[in-house]
Amino acid sequence: MLFAILGGTLASLVMQSSSLVNTMILAFVATKVIPIQNALALILGSNLGTTFNSWIFVFIGFKVEFQNLAFALAGIFGFIHYLSTPGKGLYYWSKFLFSIGVILIGLNFIKTGMEQFTEHLDLSKFDESHTFLLLLVGLTLTAILQASSATMVIVLSALNVHAISLLAGMAIILGSEVGTTLKFLLASIKGIPDKKRVAVANTAINVIIALVIALVLVPIDQLIRDVLDIKDPLIAVAFFQTLVNVIAIIIFTPFLNPISKLLGSLFSKASSSLLHVQQVKVSDTDNAFVAMEEDVDYFLRCALRFTRFSFDLPEDKYSTASLPKIFHKKNDMEQYEYLKVIHGEIHQFGHKMMESRDLKPAHQQRLEQLMTANRNTMYACKNIKDAFNDLHALRESSNEVKYAFYTHTSKQMNAFLKAILAMLRDRESATLFKEIKELYQSLPDTYNEILKQLYKNDLEQHLNVTEISTLLNFNREIYSALKSYMYAVKDYLLTEKEADYFDELPGFIR
Repeated sequence: MLFAILGGTLASLVMQSSSLVNTMILAFVATKVIPIQNALALILGSNLGTTFNSWIFVFIGFKVEFQNLAFALAGIFGFIHYLSTPGKGLYYWSKFLFSIGVILIGLNFIKTGMEQFTEHLDLSKFDESHTFLLLLVGLTLTAILQASSATMVIVLSALNVHAISLLAGMAIILGSEVGTTLKFLLASIKGIPDKKRVAVANTAINVIIALVIALVLVPIDQLIRDVLDIKDPLIAVAFFQTLVNVIAIIIFTPFLNPISKLLGSLFSKASSSLLHVQQVKVSDTDNAFVAMEEDVDYFLRCALRFTRFSFDLPEDKYSTASLPKIFHKKNDMEQYEYLKVIHGEIHQFGHKMMESRDLKPAHQQRLEQLMTANRNTMYACKNIKDAFNDLHALRESSNEVKYAFYTHTSKQMNAFLKAILAMLRDRESATLFKEIKELYQSLPDTYNEILKQLYKNDLEQHLNVTEISTLLNFNREIYSALKSYMYAVKDYLLTEKEADYFDELPGFIR
């Protein structure tokens, strides 16, 4: 988590915009490149990194006569940027310095405008306002300007001309910390559940911190001015903004994993039978890719529920919580037919995406994995369906050997499905590859052990030749299903390189 926080801080320092960094983080979350807890850590870091802008504004914008420097930066490096070749280092550095010049020019206009503004309007009445009213002012101002840095510049300008007190300035800045989260809430409305979860968590964290700090704002004001002896209000408000974000990191970092798990219950897939791939266009590449990720996950959980139902095993809340109610009311064959429809929809949509010329190489590789996971999940369901007759016969058998074989297989299946569901729940585990490999490698041993039991001579004393053949075929179908599930899970949860490892392993069906 600490590396994620540091990464978010450095990214915000380089890009000079926490909004841009946080937007990128949401995009990474949408494509499942990073998990929710890491996304929140990155956002906490980027919020801290953006306070660097405030320090630049204080020491360059208000402590130095920068007007001539600003125009020189914008003019010289704007011209260099225009002449430089895209993709080269000079191109990006000139663009960066040109942007700094434009920011400083804008800062000068704001500072000059604030000085003239205070000549016609007395802002001292804000000092008498309630803290929470000032929070609302900062929130509203930032929501309108769509940038907490702009709010900071306005507050610094007001403090520079003694239009407001330090306490009022800090309250407004506190409100801006909440206001800057609203754009991400709006951006996540039409996104996948994980994007909504991250946006809601980001807002909740900032609201909680704002409320807590607001309750002790007066003591903090005294701490900064009297204890730390920071007399310059511009430096004091920049220090306050940094302090707020450091406090947020200290308080919430230890709880990011529990928060991530708690968020898992929010914005689960609706009970509608419509798939995401049925609601987006193939040409909308990013959303189409996200839809494939979501629906393969959905299909896999439907298949796992179908398998549990077939073996008359108790349902797992994770695999069934977001499945449509109509699915729970179907019998085993009806569930199987429903699974065939889902598989066909995902396969058809993925095939159309494969033909798209706009697909990036990284997306192309991931799409192939998703298509393979979709296909192997259907193979597993087909094996389970083919074993229906034998499964029902064994379950209802009065023969102790046949019923014992069923109960033994049922227990193995229950353990296997629990292991798969645990992997899906904790898909960001550092040991995920090892867990999948160990589970895969355990299947041949179990399969062969059962074969040895079925080939024992004394088995003929309890079963006839036809019944032994039935058990052999049943064993083959079940373990073919398990292998297909393993191939689906490894392609869905692992990177391409990790998933390729399993293709080199020997099979176990003989």
